[in-house]
Amino acid sequence: MNILEISHMFPDEKNPTWGIFIFQHVKSIKDFCKYNISVVAPRPFVPRWLVKFFPRWNKYLLEHDGIEIDEIKTHYLRYFLPPTKIIKKEYWTLGIETHTMAFSLGYSLNKFIHNSEFLPDILHAHTAVPDCWAAIKIGKRFGKPVICSFRGSDINRYPMYNRMVYNEVRYSIQNADLIVTVSEALKRATLGIAQPKRDIEVVYNGVDIKKFKFSISDRKKIREKLRISDRHTVLLHVSNISSNKGVFETLEAFKILYNHTNDIRLIFVGDGEDFLSLKSKIKKYGLENVVFMVGSKKHDEIPGWMSAADIFVFPTYYEGLPNVVLEAMAVGLPIIASKVGGIPEVVKDGVNGFLIEPKNVKALVDSLKFLLSGRRGKFFSENSQKIISEKFTWKRHAQRMCELYEILS
Repeated sequence: MNILEISHMFPDEKNPTWGIFIFQHVKSIKDFCKYNISVVAPRPFVPRWLVKFFPRWNKYLLEHDGIEIDEIKTHYLRYFLPPTKIIKKEYWTLGIETHTMAFSLGYSLNKFIHNSEFLPDILHAHTAVPDCWAAIKIGKRFGKPVICSFRGSDINRYPMYNRMVYNEVRYSIQNADLIVTVSEALKRATLGIAQPKRDIEVVYNGVDIKKFKFSISDRKKIREKLRISDRHTVLLHVSNISSNKGVFETLEAFKILYNHTNDIRLIFVGDGEDFLSLKSKIKKYGLENVVFMVGSKKHDEIPGWMSAADIFVFPTYYEGLPNVVLEAMAVGLPIIASKVGGIPEVVKDGVNGFLIEPKNVKALVDSLKFLLSGRRGKFFSENSQKIISEKFTWKRHAQRMCELYEILS
């Protein structure tokens, strides 16, 4: 069977951590199902001469339009992106982008399939817009079924941008041959927008439990590098650093706790639109020596940073089901996270961590105080790992996805 995966979030040579969970999905399907898989990763067309005026566009300039990533054939096909979104970060252009992607991909995929002789049996697109909407149009042209995987923001946020995007999301829900969501919460949210052709399937993402495991050597190495001693309790936050991930609430809670005990440290891993603002606030509070912003790290390095920590903190505002929480659980960290999206399906309050309301600094402080007291830390850690091994592996994910491919083929 030939499967064509379509995702604008798929990693590339300049952005190796983009959509890493989609890469892991593809790899698990390839390894477990033994299907022939090609990936089309749409990228905005950017003239090279414009980059010197708009350096932010450099991330879209790639040296190769087709490469193999871990033996997965990946093709970066270009489409027109309305420039307003990049320059001003205005999301009203998303509705237009959906149409330009569909138009450009329709032409590019026709040429790609003709030249590569790869005729897909199924198109599998990730995110309701723009990818799924575009894939449905292309699927109708080629007479092929389309599976759409919804990830979180595409259902929880995008429909609220404007009426055009809302209608495009509705179209994707109503016209996909099969919809897959990453959590039960996201399934309910999807059904609140429109009714699909058939029942929505919930297929959880997985974790590579061979990679995400506790490493005492990594713990010692990273702590020595940051001059953190064994007596210090380390809080960890990993995300694309932005306010909607709860990074400022995390810092505020740490500041309150640090005023009462100096045996704690905080590490932020990641980069994002609020990186400099957060760094500035850390300096304003005089916490530069105890709060560390280490920037973005390769995915292979994340288990080491998790091993160096004692508590994972993730007070996000909205999510589908964040893989980083699953990965932290696999390493054995107690979790403090927001009661949003699919997080309550993996973080059990009082069992492997605590659930709090978004933007509630007091609740975050109280939960941290409990864990800092040393009570039930080992119990939480063992439960985190047990939950992952029983329900959230990539093998389990691939098994179910392969069953769904066979149903549609």
